[in-house]
Amino acid sequence: MQSAGSEEDIDTINLTYPTITINPYVPQDHIVNPQNFSYILNPNWTVCQHNVYIIVCVHSTPAYYQRRLLIRETWAARNVFPEIRLVFMLGQTIDNKIMQAVKFENDLYQDIVQEDFLDSYRNLTHKAMMALKWISTYCSQASYISKTDDDMIVNTFTLLKHLKFRDSHRMKQNNSIFCRVYKPMNVFRDKNIKWYLSEKEYPLEKFSSFCSGSAFILTNDLAKTIYNLSLYVPFLWIDDVYITGLVAQAVNVTFNQLKSLYTMNDETIGLTKHTGIIIKNPNLFKRRRSLNKLAVIISSASLDNSTSDGETLEQVVNFENVRKSDLIESNNKENYSSIKKNICSLIDHNSFRTNYAKFRLSQDTMRM
Repeated sequence: MQSAGSEEDIDTINLTYPTITINPYVPQDHIVNPQNFSYILNPNWTVCQHNVYIIVCVHSTPAYYQRRLLIRETWAARNVFPEIRLVFMLGQTIDNKIMQAVKFENDLYQDIVQEDFLDSYRNLTHKAMMALKWISTYCSQASYISKTDDDMIVNTFTLLKHLKFRDSHRMKQNNSIFCRVYKPMNVFRDKNIKWYLSEKEYPLEKFSSFCSGSAFILTNDLAKTIYNLSLYVPFLWIDDVYITGLVAQAVNVTFNQLKSLYTMNDETIGLTKHTGIIIKNPNLFKRRRSLNKLAVIISSASLDNSTSDGETLEQVVNFENVRKSDLIESNNKENYSSIKKNICSLIDHNSFRTNYAKFRLSQDTMRM
């Protein structure tokens, strides 16, 4: 008989401990992400000299002049929306002709901020930090900051209405982001995907919640807060994950899901009441650009005056005709069944106004 506690009472068990990955993206106690870039172009305080409700910050690329022109003339037009201000954020390019063209463009419009980092996909985080730094310095009086890419169309009427409704009902919260919120997702480890991250770049297995980088809105206090903290959070080149995920959560922001107010759609440009539509098809973009129509930003496909959206559309159509003098509007309700009536209105107009024309061409805007 063996005494209690003898060697034979003990089994050897091989224990496997889970690998614990320490989050390297918590704020450090010293600067780890310095932004040692200098301004090439800087409109300074000229953009936000007076009261500003929304500062619209558009991330663009030096060569995309036509996109910037379209934005200036449509959904961010200052003569239509006096409460907003517009700035474009650019890096630099090695093409001297394009750099000269950008300088000339800024001399004309005074709305381009450019720093001396290379404008590339992997430098989008630097561009985002440049934007936050510039806004916190030169436009801190804005109530809201709207960040978009230059391939976005924003329904500015609906956006203003939404934000002012919140303000008037005392629903405004500081430290808030309004966006399409992505829930935590797996990190992309497939090398064929453009968002691929190696384990060395990002050792965690999941992204925490973050915003779609195509468009989001910040309360004005966050520009300085996020920028200052980002200096202490290790760099990650995926800008939306870094700015609206890693850094934003470190300052305990409140995420506001835009839900139906945010739409990503290739085919219904300008025919939705939602806040934003991303344009992925360059042919559609060119069609709209060539027409130069302000109506691409309007929130309804119908001129039904019983709705607020219809009234807004009517106002903008009137404005467009004053500006361009190239619209003919009948009193028929705008829908598919009224096409024949609209054609008759056009023929009637042509009979009296274009007697000297030899030919008449009728064409839909989406058949160019």
